Amino acid sequence: MWIKTTLGDYINTDCVFQFRTTELKSGEVTIAAKTINNESYRHVAYFSTRGDAQLYLDRMMKIIAPNVFEVNMNDWNYTGHKKDQKETRRGGS
Repeated sequence: MWIKTTLGDYINTDCVFQFRTTELKSGEVTIAAKTINNESYRHVAYFSTRGDAQLYLDRMMKIIAPNVFEVNMNDWNYTGHKKDQKETRRGGS
């Protein structure tokens, strides 16, 4: 799939390995893509709200890489398995 940039040229999604969002002082949000063969980011879209930018990125991820995901363990807040009363009880019935 090809993505049209804000300058009017196109990026092959097979070559994109990173998206970056930047919030401007005016409150607008820009989305830029970095490709394998290009060292700089190329602006893909501008949005007036962060929510609209997030929706755009969610749709892009569903189209471009449905089998690729990343789990941030800090956000997940997994503390491990905690034993309940039945597992800690010793003795008879």
